[in-house]
Amino acid sequence: LHDHLKAKGYRVGKIKGDMNGAQKEEQKLKFSPQYDAKAKRFVSDPEYDILIASDCASTGANLQRASEVTHYDTPHTAMTYQQRGHRA
Repeated sequence: LHDHLKAKGYRVGKIKGDMNGAQKEEQKLKFSPQYDAKAKRFVSDPEYDILIASDCASTGANLQRASEVTHYDTPHTAMTYQQRGHRA
C-alpha cells in the first residue's frame, strides 16, 4: 500500500513492527511534528500527509495531526477497534 501510494505521488510514510524505536519515532515526527501550544503551530512542517502503520507498530501512537484512522483489516477485538479509533 505504501509503495503504491508513493508511486501515485502521495507524501506517505510507514511504521512497521520490525523498526526500532528511534526509526518509528522519526517516521511519526515526519507525519505529526511536535506542536508548540504557546505559538499554536507545529514546530516544523510535516513531510507526510499519510502514515501507514501495522497494528503492532501503531500501538501507543499519539498523532496530533491525524484526522482519520482507516482500518485495512478489521481489528480482532472491540477493545482494539476502540483504542485505534480514539487516538485520532
